[in-house]
Amino acid sequence: MAGVSDITVEYNTDTARTIISMIDSGRAIECSDAKFIYSHAGGTILALPGRFLGQQATRASLAKQADPKSRLGQLRRFYYDTAGSTNPIQMTALRQLIGMSQIVFGTDFPFGRSANIAAGLEGVRRVQRRGAAGHRSRQHAPACAQIRVNADHP
Repeated sequence: MAGVSDITVEYNTDTARTIISMIDSGRAIECSDAKFIYSHAGGTILALPGRFLGQQATRASLAKQADPKSRLGQLRRFYYDTAGSTNPIQMTALRQLIGMSQIVFGTDFPFGRSANIAAGLEGVRRVQRRGAAGHRSRQHAPACAQIRVNADHP
């Protein structure tokens, strides 16, 4: 697309494509002892739950524990980093789909700085505290608040 770099759309879509391929090919289950960390909050995977998960993408299904061998269960066993993804839209969606335990700190260095990512997470924490989720968001917010970064360090 003219005027839009591959970094904006293609890299994130490639990440989502990899996640779906790992699950649908059975590789994720075959490699059940491996820990997978996907960058950029899983790329565009957060736009695909309705299409990829079907009925598992309902509010009721997302609120309960998933069968570990289901698509949702596999998505929830992977880890997702925060590189370039610390905006309230992505973090809220990731927290709802995956859960806080699977979100890990990532900076995308040298393109991203840890101080900027930490500041973004702090902004997400403030939004969560003011959000309609009330006490639930405050329970999750400390995970973001634990990140302390030297602003002079990338």
